[in-house]
Amino acid sequence: MMKQNKTKIIVGLGNPGKIYENTPHNMGNMFMQWFFEFITKEHPDYNITKWKNNKSVLAKIAVLQIQNTNIILALPNVFMNESGLSVAKIAEFYNASPQQIIIIHDDTDLAIGHFKITYGCSSAGHKGIESIMANIHTQNFWRLKIGVRPKHLSQSIYRVKAGDFVLKKMTIQNTKIIKNLYPNIAKELLRWIHNT
Repeated sequence: MMKQNKTKIIVGLGNPGKIYENTPHNMGNMFMQWFFEFITKEHPDYNITKWKNNKSVLAKIAVLQIQNTNIILALPNVFMNESGLSVAKIAEFYNASPQQIIIIHDDTDLAIGHFKITYGCSSAGHKGIESIMANIHTQNFWRLKIGVRPKHLSQSIYRVKAGDFVLKKMTIQNTKIIKNLYPNIAKELLRWIHNT
């Protein structure tokens, strides 16, 4: 009997359009595009398709195959506060449970240069996560949070002012700090793929 492939879904959140490029709220989208190139160059033994628009799930999709696991890489084509519409359609299209999904997004509680993987947490006011929870009717999914809070601001002050920051362009210095973190994030993401 042939072993059936497992499915996992990785979603990078962001906003469509050039005006939102290199803003904190596009962190998930930015990392996912880097991760795609990283896999293509550093892991030629993995099979990965090109990005393709899938209108039925409101997202650009690439499929990565590692051993007996199909990993769906997704970049929603909707705005951040509508992310759940796309994620719900992706989960249904690929017949995946919430526990098979990891969402990559910015986190204003984490300082720049930090990231963490969590499971089953509250939205902490993140509009994209709130939309996902509302559309898939649970908070029991994985999240990879990338810190975007400038180090000189306290957590409480930044949370109050988060709306002022997440749609503004990041400084060259902060962008460099975050991009230097990408290889470590990729390592943890691959560990998640293999171990969950």
